[in-house]
Amino acid sequence: MFKRYYIKSKIRFTIFVTIMLLIIVMSISVIFNIGGVYAGGKGHESVAYYAITVESGDTLWSIAQRYSDSNKTDIRRFIYEISNLNGLESSDISIGQQLLIPA
Repeated sequence: MFKRYYIKSKIRFTIFVTIMLLIIVMSISVIFNIGGVYAGGKGHESVAYYAITVESGDTLWSIAQRYSDSNKTDIRRFIYEISNLNGLESSDISIGQQLLIPA
């Protein structure tokens, strides 16, 4: 009834199965956009930062106003980004403290 197939060479069979699995995995990653490649083809964008030293009278709000493009960026969002980038748990900053500011 059924025709039986026998593996004549285990090495060739192993190579064939490995290549097929690689093709399947690569196809799935392309289809579901896995691996950080964006549809726009831009890839990863690098982010630049300013390193500043806090001076007398500076607050997170004043620093955010000074370094953000107020036409494009919400000040509250920019303060949130500064806090996350520098690991600040509150809005308290001290004179002489170094902060990284997104450019």
